Amino acid sequence: MSQTTLGNRLLGRLDPGDRAILDPHLTPVSFRSGHVFFEPQTEITHLYFLEEGAISAVVTLDSGVSIEALLVGREGVVGCLAAFEPCQSYARAIAQIPGRALKIEAKAFRAVIGRSLTLARIVDRHRNHVHSDLAQSVACNTVHRVRPRLAKWLLRCHDRVDGDRLPLTQEMMGQMIGSQRTTVTELAGDLQRAGLIRYQRGALEILDRVGLERAACECYAVVRARELALA
Repeated sequence: MSQTTLGNRLLGRLDPGDRAILDPHLTPVSFRSGHVFFEPQTEITHLYFLEEGAISAVVTLDSGVSIEALLVGREGVVGCLAAFEPCQSYARAIAQIPGRALKIEAKAFRAVIGRSLTLARIVDRHRNHVHSDLAQSVACNTVHRVRPRLAKWLLRCHDRVDGDRLPLTQEMMGQMIGSQRTTVTELAGDLQRAGLIRYQRGALEILDRVGLERAACECYAVVRARELALA
């Protein structure tokens, strides 16, 4: 079973004094699967510290093909590129797994980190992790085959939920790994026949996590180790 902790892990590392500075600016929000937070080439107006669920940064090409560049859960914050200065989103930020977050205006956050060196260091370290994760995604999507990339993506989703059930559709999985729905159907069937997962109409269950890790490409272990180092 995936190992998770309650609340946002970045905020959980702050001492009470830093939280007292930040908390008045945080607003609890909930979101459903498919909710869009940012569109490409638009200003990032808010940051979202996830407490539950998962949000992807998705790049869509002129051909209509979409592929995930980044996945964020309760270990991080969505919109961190605007943490230190105004900037635009490079991709669509869309919820893959429904959940909850603490929302703060980017302008207010930039004022807060001017008063909290600890918060600035934590978010800057996370932002560096995001850059390394993006670089890993480029290499993975270029070199690795679809089946191990699908196994990797399922594991990354599993790391961000409590329990073994993931509310995922085949269409969603196809968009995240840049493949057609028919390809995802075939590959998910392979993983199911191998006893690694069980899939039924928008609900996927992880049955054998160790086996799924063996089926995943090397990028899962690399990125997971970086995430755990930030904890």
